[in-house]
Amino acid sequence: MESVVFLIDDDESFLKSMERRLFAYGMKVRCFRSATEFLFAYSPDMEGVILTDLQMPGMSGFDLQDELNSREATLSIVFISGKGDIPTSVRAVKNGAESFLTKMIDTTTLLETINKAMQSGRRRKQAQDARSKIRQQIENLTTRELQVVLGLLKGWSNRQIADEINLAERTVKYHRTMISRRYSIKSPVEIARMVWTAGINESQLEQMIQERTSDHQDDEELH
Repeated sequence: MESVVFLIDDDESFLKSMERRLFAYGMKVRCFRSATEFLFAYSPDMEGVILTDLQMPGMSGFDLQDELNSREATLSIVFISGKGDIPTSVRAVKNGAESFLTKMIDTTTLLETINKAMQSGRRRKQAQDARSKIRQQIENLTTRELQVVLGLLKGWSNRQIADEINLAERTVKYHRTMISRRYSIKSPVEIARMVWTAGINESQLEQMIQERTSDHQDDEELH
């Protein structure tokens, strides 16, 4: 997908002049007159950078940033405002903004900032896609396999895992072998890395197992 500069500002004249300015340098631009208008058009697969005013009627630039953070959006945000101060710019960057610029910014710095922000967004998107893929692999594991993985995360031996989930030790070894073959994993350390890369901790893994166990019990009661 082509990277886009999503320009958000309630100042119509600034919006048009900035659009022409960026278009002249070969950038694809989409303009929005409010943060709310942008969110109506937002899609998680968008790629590029948001160039947004800070103070706008209704939803402010900070409100937009908070909303996108809650959605785990990978789009980079660059604030561009007519009024800027150090506390405001620090807050913006601490919340994940790529940069904070004034509307009097020179073209060279503006283009450099946008290109850098686009690169950061691409890296976040790639990392998020990789994380989602690994998470799906973990969710595809059987309940028994998840229990074995949890035991490995806790540092348990095959015997300890077998005793905990009432299986024969050779069955635990079988599940470990199947997981290793399916995902080319050679050690418990790699299994742990796979789980952590997916953003799943021990508590969440235990919750996944508990939910599956509960669902299985409910199915048995229905039958």
